[in-house]
Amino acid sequence: MYLYIVISALYRLSCGALIIAVNWLMVINSPSLGWLATTVALTFIPAMIVPLLWKNRAQKLSGRRLTQYSLLAAGVIAILMFLTDKQYYLLGLNTVIWFFFFVMESSWESWFASECRALSDKEIERFSSVTMSANQAALMTGPVIAAYIFENRPGMVICTSAILYFFCFIAAGLSGPGKPAASDAEGNKPQSDEKLQQLNLSGTEIALLLVWPTLAMFNFMLPAQVASANGNMTEVGLLDALMGIGMILSGFVVAHTAVNNIISKYKLNLVFLLAAILLWGFGGSLAFRLLSVLLLGLSFNNQRIVIRGRLAKKYQPEAVGRIISAANSFSFILISLSLLAFHNKVAVNWIIPFVFSIIMSLIIPLGWQRNGTNSSETSINERGS
Repeated sequence: MYLYIVISALYRLSCGALIIAVNWLMVINSPSLGWLATTVALTFIPAMIVPLLWKNRAQKLSGRRLTQYSLLAAGVIAILMFLTDKQYYLLGLNTVIWFFFFVMESSWESWFASECRALSDKEIERFSSVTMSANQAALMTGPVIAAYIFENRPGMVICTSAILYFFCFIAAGLSGPGKPAASDAEGNKPQSDEKLQQLNLSGTEIALLLVWPTLAMFNFMLPAQVASANGNMTEVGLLDALMGIGMILSGFVVAHTAVNNIISKYKLNLVFLLAAILLWGFGGSLAFRLLSVLLLGLSFNNQRIVIRGRLAKKYQPEAVGRIISAANSFSFILISLSLLAFHNKVAVNWIIPFVFSIIMSLIIPLGWQRNGTNSSETSINERGS
């Protein structure tokens, strides 16, 4: 599990740096935000293809092995992105590399679920929090490196990301095969045959549809808002970093049961998000916007950790991969509609990721019980007995 945490964190670091570099290139090398909106929209077309791949690979490749091959492909494509000087080629290559990113969105989670097979529920929650915190720390560090170390040299950022993908590819090969499911003599570890293979719908699965739209609209609105205010890549990196710090803090929140229970009981995620909207919309200064994205990161990632832990408890690893890839596929529709409606409306497009995160906070509790079943199903079973 610990090698998994390190490799996945390095992968996220390189992704964070590459995304900000490509988006900034699209902003500074084009006369309008149309190129950036097209880039963001096209990155999610591969999400519609991945579910077909995942369905066919279920009996052939483990989540770890599929992650390893995708890392190799991402490294090769990133090198080609570094070598090209044509915006059309960069747009096409960026779309292709996102195909492998979406493959890994499912394969990383399938790999994680495999690592969790022999763990108790508390251990799953702890490792879910640790991995998410490490990943978000890496995502935060990536834009900071891109903005401050490489300054306005996005090409070097892309090259460095390629090197990191190759390193992660090699490291993943050293991790060995995933552990088989194991039973626990003390009876406090989940048995794999108790977990589901098919979708069992609740608010958790529905909220999963909004994870990528929230991130996509944030990645779009950040450079769009900064560019409209005559800012620079450093300011984009700083705001992205504060979003990442908020996500890291959410990991510590989830790790402390008492604090997490208070947040859940009093719906503080919703309060934080409403405060974040007010800070961005009416604050005006960079300091207020930094605090705003910090609260967004805290609330949004808290919800992501909850979703991830519930999926790992509820489903078999192969089912987790299928569900996530299908959710990513449906996300493309919502992202495309959002970009079509708001890409040129600088005055309001900043609010979309906040709204998506608010909706997530409202629907995640629906239909969930501690045992992972739907409340509606429980009621039916009780009436039947």
